[in-house]
Amino acid sequence: NRAISVLDALYKTSSCFSMGKFQGGTLLRGSSADRSPFLLTDQVFHKSIILILQDEDDFTMGLLLNHPYARSVEFVVHTQSTNSNDDDDDDDIEEIIEIPQRYGGKFGVKGEEEKPSFWFHYSETLRDAQIGEPLSKKDYRGIWKVEENEVLNAVRSGIAGEHDFMAVNGLTIWPK
Repeated sequence: NRAISVLDALYKTSSCFSMGKFQGGTLLRGSSADRSPFLLTDQVFHKSIILILQDEDDFTMGLLLNHPYARSVEFVVHTQSTNSNDDDDDDDIEEIIEIPQRYGGKFGVKGEEEKPSFWFHYSETLRDAQIGEPLSKKDYRGIWKVEENEVLNAVRSGIAGEHDFMAVNGLTIWPK
């Protein structure tokens, strides 16, 4: 599965923890080594991979990454046929690409439940092209957040393929 290759790449990113707070872009892995009071109420965290977006004094915000959704995001990509001798639009090639979505948590934008809330990449080529922005201001080589239009433009231009991106729907907030 191509989405797994992005998840595997996310494991390789460095995590940052300083001054008692997690930096954006830090990956945490839930385990079942010790019993947790959350095990019965929030089982979705059991053995989860969590990407920290923001850690403040009164809350932490993050995304669950290893819970796939049943649906994908579909894009229609149009390219001009190389066999065309005129400017006729009938020679366009239409390709549908699918990017699997991940369940990031129970919070989202009301009315936008079908759309991913977040897009990410971990691609050196996309970083060099300045597509998106790094989650961590301390680690330029880590995970980058991108917008949906940047995903579509990168795929249309041939800089990236659907396997270079991860779409996550929803987020999780933990009060402290």
